[in-house]
Amino acid sequence: KHDQRGLSDKLADVQHHHHKEVLVTTHVHLDETRCAEVIVLRGKASRLAHIADELRKQRGVLHAALSISSTGRQLP
Repeated sequence: KHDQRGLSDKLADVQHHHHKEVLVTTHVHLDETRCAEVIVLRGKASRLAHIADELRKQRGVLHAALSISSTGRQLP
C-alpha cells in the first residue's frame, strides 16, 4: 500500500540484499492506494522460499504468493 511508510524502500532493500536471485521486478498501480509488485527470481527453491518469507513479513504487504517452476534440466 502506498500509504504504508517506507514499504517500497523495504521491498527494494530485500531485493538488493538478494540481488543474485532477483531477475526483474515490476510495480503496477491498481488504484490510488494499492499496488501490485511482481518479482521474478532464479535460484534454489529453498532460497527462493526464504526470500518470499522476507518479503511477506514486511508491514503493508497485503498478499504474497510464491510460484515455483523448473527448467527440468536437473530432473531425473
